[in-house]
Amino acid sequence: YIKDPDALKKSDTFLLDPVKVYFPPDVKQQTLTPAELTRLTDDFGKAVRDELQAGHYTLASEPGPGVMELRLAIIHVEPTGGKTNMAVVGGAMAAVQVASLAAPMPVPGATSLLPRLKVGQVSIEGELVDSSTGEVEMAFMTTKHGRRFFAGLKAYKKWGDVDAAFHSWAKNFRQRLDRAHAN
Repeated sequence: YIKDPDALKKSDTFLLDPVKVYFPPDVKQQTLTPAELTRLTDDFGKAVRDELQAGHYTLASEPGPGVMELRLAIIHVEPTGGKTNMAVVGGAMAAVQVASLAAPMPVPGATSLLPRLKVGQVSIEGELVDSSTGEVEMAFMTTKHGRRFFAGLKAYKKWGDVDAAFHSWAKNFRQRLDRAHAN
C-alpha cells in the first residue's frame, strides 16, 4: 500500500521502532527460544540501521516533524536445515562420486543426486508512518526463501538464509530511498 507516491522522496529522517515478532495463531510456528527471537529482531534492526546510515540518512531518537517512523515485524520464520543440510550434501556428493567412478561418461540423472537443502524462510511486514500525524504512508508484506541448491556456507548456518533476507531487504529499502531522492 502506498498512500503518497512521493513518501520515500520526502523521507530522509527515520525513527526505527524495535522490530516486533507476530506469529498468526493459525500458523503452527516452530518453537523458537527467547534468545533466538531476540537475536533475529536485533539482527534485522541492525541491518536496517546500517543500510540507512550507509545511505547517509538520519536516524532519529524520537518522533517529530519530517521524521518517518519505520515499523517492522517478523511474522513467520524457519531456520535452514543446518547439520541436516551437511548430512544431505555429504551423502549426495558421495553418491555422485561413486556414480562418476562407475561410469567415466556423464551419468544421466546424476543431477537428481544434487543436494536439495532445507532452506530457511522468513516473512515480514512493515509500515512507514508520518511520526507527526500518525498516518500510514506505506505498508508492505514480503517473504523470502533461501536457495534450494548450494548457497555457500549460509546453507549450513541455522539462520543463514534468514540473515541474508534481512540484509537483502535492508539494502533494497535503502536503494529505493536512493532512487526516490535521485528523481
